[in-house]
Amino acid sequence: MKKKVLAVTLAVGMTAGLLAGCGGKKETSVVGEWSVTKIKMEGMDEAKPVKEAVEELAESSSGVTEEEIQQAVDLMSQITLVINEDGTMSANAGALGIEQDGTWEETDDNTYSLTSEEGDVLVLTLEGDELVTEADGEMLVFEK
Repeated sequence: MKKKVLAVTLAVGMTAGLLAGCGGKKETSVVGEWSVTKIKMEGMDEAKPVKEAVEELAESSSGVTEEEIQQAVDLMSQITLVINEDGTMSANAGALGIEQDGTWEETDDNTYSLTSEEGDVLVLTLEGDELVTEADGEMLVFEK
């Protein structure tokens, strides 16, 4: 289970590392500070609140302590994304030490392209009051 919690934490951290975007539309509801509130990992049917998702992963393995579960929850909950009106943005994965700046643009109605300083692109979709990114069966859900 320790390996699964570590894998989840690393996957979320790597995704957060990609969250730096491309210059674009200035007035939009995506402007603001966003934090990860839900995740979906391989084997889950839907995105769940971070703590619930980590606990579900812990149940599928043995030997994971409550302290390790809380550490994983804390790490994932510290992932933030700040989208600025001027087309810039920054991502921070808290204790993982991942911080990136970049720019963003709206590529389609409620769809946003984020490009890291290294040129990696991540697509997010605004669904109601949630900003969602999904790839390879995994999902991060951000809320303001």
